[in-house]
Amino acid sequence: MKHRSSRIATSALGLFLNLLLSISLANADAGIQRANCPKPVQSDGPTNPNQAFISAFQATVIPDRRADIAGDVVIRTNALLLQADHATLNFETNTLSLTDNVSLIDQDLCVQGDSATGNFFAGQGEIASAQFFLQQSDLQGSAERLAFVDDQRFAIHGSQITRCPNGGDTWQIASRLVAADRSQRNITIKNMVLRIKDLPVFYLPYLKIPVNQTRQSGFLPLSVARDNRNGIEAKAQYYWSAKPNLDATIGLWHLANRGEIVQAEIRGLGISSRGQLNADFMSRDRLQPVDLSAGNFGYSQADRGMFSLFHEFQHQGFSSAVKFNKASDVNYFRDFATSIAPFSRDLGPFTTDNRERERQLPALSQSIRLAWTGQNLSGHIGYQGFQSLAPQFEGQLRKRPEIGLQYQHSLGRLLFRGIGLVTTSEAQASNNLLFEGRRDLLQTSLAYPQAFDWGFIESTLGFEQHGYHYDAAQISKQMIRYPYATIKAGARLLKKTPNQPLLKVLEPLLKISVGSLDHDRFFPMLDSSQLEPTFDALFQSRGAHGFDPHWVEKSITLGVTHRWINDQTGQQTLALTGGLAHFGAPSAKAPIHNLRQPFYLRIEASPKRILSSQLDLTFDHEHGDLHSGFFNLSYHPSPKAALRVQHRYRSKTKQQFDVEERLSTEVTQLAATLPLGKAFTIRGLWARNSLVSKHIESLVGVSYNGCCWSVETAFRRYYDPQLAWNGTSFRVEARERKGVFLTFELKGLMQIGSDMDKLYREMLPNIGQ
Repeated sequence: MKHRSSRIATSALGLFLNLLLSISLANADAGIQRANCPKPVQSDGPTNPNQAFISAFQATVIPDRRADIAGDVVIRTNALLLQADHATLNFETNTLSLTDNVSLIDQDLCVQGDSATGNFFAGQGEIASAQFFLQQSDLQGSAERLAFVDDQRFAIHGSQITRCPNGGDTWQIASRLVAADRSQRNITIKNMVLRIKDLPVFYLPYLKIPVNQTRQSGFLPLSVARDNRNGIEAKAQYYWSAKPNLDATIGLWHLANRGEIVQAEIRGLGISSRGQLNADFMSRDRLQPVDLSAGNFGYSQADRGMFSLFHEFQHQGFSSAVKFNKASDVNYFRDFATSIAPFSRDLGPFTTDNRERERQLPALSQSIRLAWTGQNLSGHIGYQGFQSLAPQFEGQLRKRPEIGLQYQHSLGRLLFRGIGLVTTSEAQASNNLLFEGRRDLLQTSLAYPQAFDWGFIESTLGFEQHGYHYDAAQISKQMIRYPYATIKAGARLLKKTPNQPLLKVLEPLLKISVGSLDHDRFFPMLDSSQLEPTFDALFQSRGAHGFDPHWVEKSITLGVTHRWINDQTGQQTLALTGGLAHFGAPSAKAPIHNLRQPFYLRIEASPKRILSSQLDLTFDHEHGDLHSGFFNLSYHPSPKAALRVQHRYRSKTKQQFDVEERLSTEVTQLAATLPLGKAFTIRGLWARNSLVSKHIESLVGVSYNGCCWSVETAFRRYYDPQLAWNGTSFRVEARERKGVFLTFELKGLMQIGSDMDKLYREMLPNIGQ
């Protein structure tokens, strides 16, 4: 408060006090509770920042000189509350002197002391023998004196501070000077001594800690672990918060048996974009690498590392997406527990529910896509490549590039669509080119959509022309023409259960397609449909999943979704989704295809918010077995207790020319968090590949969580496959790695050890959710 305005506000102090002297202040705050400080802004306080309301039992006023106030003195401004038994207000210097049971409360600071003096209206003053509590940071303690420089800065002299709740003193910081700047959201501690109980542990000349929970630049907790292959591991990282939507982390990772890795991560989030960059670099690995030179996968000890970039942008009609990953060698992710940018694990345009961890990836995605969408015309150009990390992934197709245009226009109630697509593809094994070709696609269709209160019907007449250009002399060029007609119909039927908040929704869907082929042979290499089995994939004209274009002359698909919804809370308690697709009959025009009847089923159940489950099944009639299966059960009764079970099975078919290869996987994963009493918790993880009878990973840990500190220890064992070359082919060396982890944390101050939560999230994402 400025000097002139304060004199105007207090010139009528005598009259104001006389009105309040007879009012009992029994309901006023007599003391300050450290864990529950009241807010200074109350309904009876002034709204003008240049005013102060003062109440007490008695006062003696000497106009224009001073006022002596006594008896439960309460002084309020619009942002400050002062209390004391006695107070003197000097009108000439605009200063206050407070004695006996002094307390000060502002937006996030509560202070108690023996006496105080200063121009508190301007944010300046001192409180002697102070006890204080900062609400946003949970810092509390005592000080010889607490001095306010202005509204944002204050200094604590001769202090003992801690973040232990309820007055605990498990750890304390003794310091000669603590400087707080609320505008910078940090506290600077000089000449600090950390004490565990009364025992000095270590000394630091300088330390910064945050005032609140906002992200701030500084060193992250030191990570320490031990691995039987890498030896003792220590990781030091510095976090830089450049902007609220831009940050970076740079760190040095020391591995006793191997050397040092420099790591960097940059993250950005904008209104129209998001992105992340991850990079590792190791100048020299002291361990001798596995000799893979004969298989064209060889690498040296020098210059090992990886680079990963993920970026998405969308503004008005323009969009772009980049997923680029590159490693120095095929064993980098198997040797080191490092991370790539999010969503970059996916090897195609579809994001799966159960993405593989980096060290289990068969390849790294390298893709870029630029697209523009207008009112009627849209187009895109894209590149899709891979870096193979396993011999089994050799020979996969790369799109270099793909260019497409799409035009659609309404002609009354008719909708015309035209698509032109040119795709140049190649398949490569190490340094040898296996295949190179181009596909030219022209597709036109005329649809007649009709919408009703109960659903819709859409009829379509279309024509496709595919031109194939191969590098093989015997198959230099092919042309396939495919006229077709489809009818797609769906309904949405609702039923409300009387006297119950239950809404039933039934959504049947039917699609019938009839076409004609004019060629007796073709190759599906460039016409892959969706890789992941889904309900929507059943309604594609050709095939359901994988490299299976399945040119047929007729197909029919029937699907239905049945949902049970609580219409008061909006929670879906049960959902059943199923579909059956029938693709034609064996034909001389398509001799490598048999009768197809893929069946898809999904069951989602969440009878309570703490319990959820999911089951996905795809039956492949061509091979007479399950193509894929996924089961998930999550039980989360409390924040400290969780159980999750997952099982997935997949049998993929990869078709190249007339050759089929079955690639299968079957993995079971368990994760559990179990509290023992109020302080102890046991956490465990277990994963096994049933097809090869191998433990993928197992981990068990126990933690103690006290009021001021916590400690956790864990033991981890996991399968560490390494590629090897036996002279004629690759083999996988079945080795196991073991590690011990220990984490110690002084809550609100520091943490030393491993990030156990990150390890659990990596093994099984979204545990307990």
